Amino acid sequence: MVEEEEKKKKEKEEEEDDEEYCPGLEPLFFDEAEAVADHERQKQREHAKELHRQRKKAHWETKQRIYDYDPKQGRCIFTPTPLRRRPQHLRPRRGV
Repeated sequence: MVEEEEKKKKEKEEEEDDEEYCPGLEPLFFDEAEAVADHERQKQREHAKELHRQRKKAHWETKQRIYDYDPKQGRCIFTPTPLRRRPQHLRPRRGV
């Protein structure tokens, strides 16, 4: 009985020595839930960037339709009506 108690005490002491307390150190482990959440956030950011790019492209195309080059003024001007004659290189192609 006494020998068993001594063995238990020695084992406890060895375990305590192995698991020393170190302040400021965090345990290193892989948190799967956090990794999945990070992946989802990354996908959402990429999707938002793609939507922004598409909106920007659509806006640019719209501006190309409503602005015309005026050779007299030497610059592009706003055309409130799209019926105005455009220079040949700016006219939309028909039947394409």
